[in-house]
Amino acid sequence: MYRQECEQIIKKLMALWPDWRPADEEVVEWQRKLSQYDFNFAAQAISEVFHSQERRLKKPVSKVITDKIAEVAHRKQRDENGNYLSDKPVLAYSVRCVNHSDERYIDRMYDFYAPTGRQLGTQQQRENRAVKVAQGYKGLYGGDWAVVLD
Repeated sequence: MYRQECEQIIKKLMALWPDWRPADEEVVEWQRKLSQYDFNFAAQAISEVFHSQERRLKKPVSKVITDKIAEVAHRKQRDENGNYLSDKPVLAYSVRCVNHSDERYIDRMYDFYAPTGRQLGTQQQRENRAVKVAQGYKGLYGGDWAVVLD
C-alpha cells in the first residue's frame, strides 16, 4: 500500500478509536507495517476488528489488525470454484517483445509464475514487478517489451 493509503488507514483507526492519539514514532511504525498489505484488505480488516470483540480495546493493536488483514486476504484469494489458490503455481504476468531490430525477438513471450495463489500479490504489485522485468529485458536484449497481465 502507498504512503497516502497508509495515512488514510491511520486516520480511519483514529476515527474509530477516538481516545487513541499515536506519537509520531508510533505512526511511522504503523505506516511501515501497513505498507506491506493491500489497502482494501486493510480497510475491511479494520472494520471487522471494530465490529468484533477487539473493539473494546482502548487503542488499535498492530498484531490484532495485521492478523485480521491476513485473514481477509486469505478469504479473498480463492478461484472461481471457491478453492484456495495455495497449492499450485499461478501465472502472475508475462512480458512480450513487441518491437526489435532483430525479428527473431518479436512476439517472444516469457511467463512469470507465483509459487502459490497467496503469493501472487495485488494487481498493483504484479504490475510493478512486471514493469521492472520488462525494463530489465529491454536493457538485456534491446527492443521494446510489453507487460501482459491475465
